[in-house]
Amino acid sequence: MDNSQVPFVLAGMLLFAAALLALALMFARRLVGWPRLEEMFPDQPDDQIVARYTLQSLYVAKPSKSLPGPYIQGLVSLIACKNGLRIAVWPVIAFFFKPIFIPWEAITPVTVTMKVTGLKGFGLQVGSDEPFTLTIIARVARKISAVTNGRLEIPPELM
Repeated sequence: MDNSQVPFVLAGMLLFAAALLALALMFARRLVGWPRLEEMFPDQPDDQIVARYTLQSLYVAKPSKSLPGPYIQGLVSLIACKNGLRIAVWPVIAFFFKPIFIPWEAITPVTVTMKVTGLKGFGLQVGSDEPFTLTIIARVARKISAVTNGRLEIPPELM
């Protein structure tokens, strides 16, 4: 291979890597169950923002507990709004994960013990027939509860 072909090879490798990343993100979106969450809780971008917590993590447990849910590390923004909680994924991959908006009334608080670390986390149980459990760090849940005047109830063991 001569030097004139190197840019084409590099461009081909970058395109291949981008296509592979896109496929992985499409698979992850399905694995998480995000399409169902998007249907159940469409985004409401006009709601008044009270506080924004970026670079957060989220563990998603699907209703069918056949497979453990994925852990989205550091790519999530939790946005406390006047009427609910908006969950948005990092803008670079937001094409695959549209933001969702969960009204405060649709959240049932539960305490979740992390299987790997044994730490207690705050679970947002959402949905009625087959609920999803979205687990966030208890410290962040306490902050959200404080800025929303208790609209997000925290179980006593997490206070």
